[in-house]
Amino acid sequence: MEVTLSTGIVIFGVSITVFVFTLLVRKSTKTKGNLYLAAWLLLVVLHLLFLGAGFQNHLDKLPLVTAFGNALPLLHIFLVSLYIREVYQKASTRLVVIYCLTFLGYVLLFFTMGKLGYTRQVGLLIVYSNHAPLWTYLVTTSFIPIFAALTLVLFNKIKGYRFKIKTLYSDGIRTNVDWLNYWLTSYLMASLLIIGSIFLGDMEIMVIESSFLIVCAVLTLQVFMVGQIGAARNFSFPEMGAMKKYAASGLKEQDKEKLKRKLTTYFESEKPYLDPELNLMDLAEALQLPAYQISQLINETMESSFFDLINRYRIDEFKMRLANPDNSHLTIFGVAQDSGFNSKSGFYKVFKKVTGKSPNEYRQSII
Repeated sequence: MEVTLSTGIVIFGVSITVFVFTLLVRKSTKTKGNLYLAAWLLLVVLHLLFLGAGFQNHLDKLPLVTAFGNALPLLHIFLVSLYIREVYQKASTRLVVIYCLTFLGYVLLFFTMGKLGYTRQVGLLIVYSNHAPLWTYLVTTSFIPIFAALTLVLFNKIKGYRFKIKTLYSDGIRTNVDWLNYWLTSYLMASLLIIGSIFLGDMEIMVIESSFLIVCAVLTLQVFMVGQIGAARNFSFPEMGAMKKYAASGLKEQDKEKLKRKLTTYFESEKPYLDPELNLMDLAEALQLPAYQISQLINETMESSFFDLINRYRIDEFKMRLANPDNSHLTIFGVAQDSGFNSKSGFYKVFKKVTGKSPNEYRQSII
């Protein structure tokens, strides 16, 4: 049997996704965030199979499958939303119910449209009859504002999470949320591609079906990225929920100076920043102080976030160790690891921000 390009892409995508799903479910650490991620991976498999069936023109006699498949884009953004919220904040049961009912509502609408003869499926395209009422067009086009609004909300959420994370954690891996932005951006690009291809297809400039091949490729690339980061690591931030506001902490100016000296002395004598996974709660426990007071102290008296403060100490430690001839056999990142960094990209980014030079440029300047 001849394997077409579309079939090959679908088979490859499904194989990769099943592999990543297997790795995820075999992890010893089980979290609700991983559950949503596993559900998303299964969704990718279903979506790829749906696209594969569409390429082979097998959907025209399967109205319920067609209705389900046409509503899948909404389920994508819903599951991504639940994953992001669960990892950083906890997703509410109410939101899960709203998303499920919305998705099932769209499946019912698509099914009804087909049964009433307002639409028919041609490959992967929804074709409207001449007597189709206005609401049938609104059902399909309403995907755009819902998808766009949810994506913008999630971008804003991630921005807020980035700020909160840097008040609690010091390592470059846990504070890196860029991959979530890339994940969302890839969905926007795929959506714009589909919309653009429909217009270009109507103008006979390109074949509309070819854009769905790119969607298959985008889904597969997403699985690679999510498998590399989201599925391979344990993303859980329980401290974010436990952190209190310090607006009414009652910390006086004289207390701040006293605690600042205590904090500075502890950093210089114990060097807690050498622990790459040091977080605010660990520091609070060591100093026997409330975490919100330490956060307030760092923000107001040192004009810094916890993340930036700890990494400044690590940069100073790196400079000292790099200048030591005993460490000449180590690579730059080897010295950085001994100084408390656990992410190469995170180290290079922080070092450039603090010193204005790359680590290699700095090393050359002291030789």
